[in-house]
Amino acid sequence: MYSKIQLRNFEVGEFGNIGVRTLDETSQLIRDFPWDTERGLASVELHCPSVTLEHPSGSFLKIGPYFGGKFCFYHCSKGGKVTFIVIRDFTEMAPIVSDFFNGDGKVKGFKKYKYIIMPLQYFKTNPFEYKPGSKAIFNYLKWDFAMIIMLIFIVFTRFFTDWSLFYDLIKLGTILGFLLIFFGPSLYLLFDYQAYYKNQYLRISRGHQNFIFGDLNGRKEYNKADILEICRYYHHGSRNPWNGSQVYKLVFKDGYTLVFSSLLISQLAFAKKFPGIEIKSEHVFFPTMANVFSKQEQ
Repeated sequence: MYSKIQLRNFEVGEFGNIGVRTLDETSQLIRDFPWDTERGLASVELHCPSVTLEHPSGSFLKIGPYFGGKFCFYHCSKGGKVTFIVIRDFTEMAPIVSDFFNGDGKVKGFKKYKYIIMPLQYFKTNPFEYKPGSKAIFNYLKWDFAMIIMLIFIVFTRFFTDWSLFYDLIKLGTILGFLLIFFGPSLYLLFDYQAYYKNQYLRISRGHQNFIFGDLNGRKEYNKADILEICRYYHHGSRNPWNGSQVYKLVFKDGYTLVFSSLLISQLAFAKKFPGIEIKSEHVFFPTMANVFSKQEQ
């Protein structure tokens, strides 16, 4: 059966030491887990330092810390129903693990857990792959889409009884012009980033030291410890419509440089990936690739 560990500084869905193990090997993995050091300041929630078992039936069993030195089992069915039980020590843990391991993936005596949105994300392994495509474009433009929907809602709630709005070319042109001014820069930057780095690939998570970056010409593994400097280039105005359009530059100790944009990975996700490394910021009014490269040369 597959088993894996999650440390305190891992992201939701990030696991390590993933492998197929026997019952004895799984029990040893649980006992060898650094419970004493990982308990400190750890949350007693589904996202916690833990050991997770994945049953062939599609259900999961996660063992995490609980208050007072106790442990908590979280069971998640294939359909996403979460139940839990609190135990005192390893002696109470063994029969639960054994029954889950040798049975059909179901558990007995567990209580219903509180309501959780998308509970399977806390049990399934997230590959943390970032690559171009419709999902990347949606993530890049999601706030723009949200603003457009809000504006459409406002227009239709304000003018739904006055259909003459759509026959008044001046009013209609004014609205379309506003939309173009407001959202046009983000669209321009989208195509600019696509033209430069259409086929990039990134696999990176917060807790793992190594990450993979590349394109159609090949992929290479890098170590965060080798990074000398990280800088992001963007418009610093928090109310600026294209504030989320950013270019990232990673400079390594040997002088090698990686450059990619928020079209590949959003600024919120990027900021989580490098704990302990300062991420510098440079203001660029309109961060096209050409403007960023020009800024770097100054």
